[in-house]
Amino acid sequence: MAAVVALTAGGALPAAAGAEEQPAILKAYGLDWIERVRDDAWPQPKAQRPVICLLDTGVNVTPDTPADDPDGPIVARLALDGGTGVAQGTEWQHEHGTQMASIIAAPRNGYGTVGVFPQARIVSIRVTEGTETFIRPEAVYLGVRACVQFAHAADVRTAVVAIPESSYDQRAIDLEQWQSAEALASREGASIVAAAGNEPSAEPVAPFAVPGALVISAGSETGFACSFVAGVDQATALRGPGCFPSRSWPAGSSAATVATAALLAAVITRTPQLTSAEALSVLRASAVPGADGLPRLDGVAIGRGFPVAGSSEAGPTLVSTAVQGPQSDSSRQLLWRPRVRVSWSRGHLRVRRLDRHRRGRIVVEISIRGGGRRTREARHAASSFRFRVSKPGFVRVWIVSPDPGRWRSLTVRSAVR
Repeated sequence: MAAVVALTAGGALPAAAGAEEQPAILKAYGLDWIERVRDDAWPQPKAQRPVICLLDTGVNVTPDTPADDPDGPIVARLALDGGTGVAQGTEWQHEHGTQMASIIAAPRNGYGTVGVFPQARIVSIRVTEGTETFIRPEAVYLGVRACVQFAHAADVRTAVVAIPESSYDQRAIDLEQWQSAEALASREGASIVAAAGNEPSAEPVAPFAVPGALVISAGSETGFACSFVAGVDQATALRGPGCFPSRSWPAGSSAATVATAALLAAVITRTPQLTSAEALSVLRASAVPGADGLPRLDGVAIGRGFPVAGSSEAGPTLVSTAVQGPQSDSSRQLLWRPRVRVSWSRGHLRVRRLDRHRRGRIVVEISIRGGGRRTREARHAASSFRFRVSKPGFVRVWIVSPDPGRWRSLTVRSAVR
């Protein structure tokens, strides 16, 4: 267990008055367009957009990371120890979470820097306790669980779990925590983006053993590995912006990780019918070979079709090959939340719609304890249907168009009565 590594010239991003430009390294990785996306291009109101869960050392209140607001950039500050969620100390390591949140979502306000995705919504979870300056392995799973619990309570979608800690050994106990965390995040429809490491090592760090996690290594503008990255085969990782610290950008795999998490969240926010796994596939497919031949993040292709400031064309909605059917009526995708009631009696589950916003087929995803998930779908547009099943703890319900691929409602999570 090593300390959280920031590798900066000294703590949080500086409060340089009038600093309105994004760091140049973001353009090298094709990330500078996100900040310029027109506000009317995001299909959901701010308070309904998915969130990024940031597992770190807490986030202080600054002009770039203001007090909690459902619209963001900081939706909530949570802490595993029940504290306020701000940094629990004044060492520079304790400022790490504040710095990472600024990289993700700092607005254009004349203070500090401009984040990769200023429209982002962050749920900060302080996973360090006492005077700790590192993240314990068991806190990885506990942090993801806290993220999931908040999402259920606030009825929001978790798109990404960003873990910018970077120095876990591949001990068996660490791997169990990571694998449990990734499994939980995956069940909730979220993707984990984790740092590859900042210290030379003969063995990969724990995230490499988690197939569902996207592991990010720090790279230069041309994609070469930074001199301090872990010296292991990182062919399965993506290089992100992480070299050459400056007044507006820290060096390290932490910065590269949260920049990538911001891009992934932007993709899902722009096209919410994509699952996190599909959006992750978009990122992987868009990667290009770096100067040393290993894959590096490239957001240029992903940005095509996103209407940015000064553009009058809306452009096509981004979809992946995993989304089947025509994507017509995209401007109205997922803009309504169905009202449903779910009950169970005598071995039968009944799902009943309480609205008729759109005629469509009811789809139910059932979580069976110890038995994974099962999906049932009504054959025709109906107000209710029932089927035999063991009583589940909860279900997810959504409505799909009779014309496959045209639209799908938001997914609602319902406890079983």
